[in-house]
Amino acid sequence: MVNNQPVNLFEVMEALDACRGVTGPLSTKRRALIWQAIETADDTDWLAARTILITTDKTLWQAVVAEGSAPNHTPPPSRILSAIQKTAKVSPRHTKPPAS
Repeated sequence: MVNNQPVNLFEVMEALDACRGVTGPLSTKRRALIWQAIETADDTDWLAARTILITTDKTLWQAVVAEGSAPNHTPPPSRILSAIQKTAKVSPRHTKPPAS
């Protein structure tokens, strides 16, 4: 089952900080597009953000599909965040501790 719970703003910002395109850190515009896709979980916003490179060789869409989302569906916010964290290799100190 996919977690549809709201995501933590701090975690999103830390994940976006870890992203790097071919020219370096994501631009403000690209960060905003990804944030909007996470915040709204809307098809239009997802379509606008999914082709953004979050590493020098992987798009947001590729990262989300690698996490198990169907390639033709808008993923829930938690899946987008998880995909960014794993793909952009967010430092463990920035992630939530495991639930007990």
